[in-house]
Amino acid sequence: MRAADAEDLATLKRRIEGCFHAGAKATGSSVEIDWCKVDYLEVRYNAPLAECFRANAESLGREFFPYDQLPAGVQGSTDMGNVSHRVPSIHPMLAAAPIHCTIHNPEFAKWACSEMGDAAALDGAKALAMTAIDFLCDEDLRQRTRNWFEEAKEL
Repeated sequence: MRAADAEDLATLKRRIEGCFHAGAKATGSSVEIDWCKVDYLEVRYNAPLAECFRANAESLGREFFPYDQLPAGVQGSTDMGNVSHRVPSIHPMLAAAPIHCTIHNPEFAKWACSEMGDAAALDGAKALAMTAIDFLCDEDLRQRTRNWFEEAKEL
């Protein structure tokens, strides 16, 4: 199950449990539900770090497509949300295939091992390294990152 945030996930889990119990009752059977001890939480991106990464990637010639305008299925998913609740995090995405191409399929695999895929991997590594250097050398960036993280925790 996936939900936008932990609160929506808790609501969804109750609804799913209701469905399972109703199905068991309707079929004259029983159900035992044993949820995982830890939920996969939503990603809390850190805006100051994300902006720094974007500037670094753009300095390498990368262009960014508005995330909220990506076609369904292209945005991907990750289980790094739990990490992002503990430390400031970003989850940058660089195009390794044309915008219409969904990951985890044969067409994407062809693009990922092409020059476009290689460039995305190299530019991503460079931009991440540049962002790490900026973070280590810029006290203001570290403070803005810390402030953003602490404010997000309070929400």
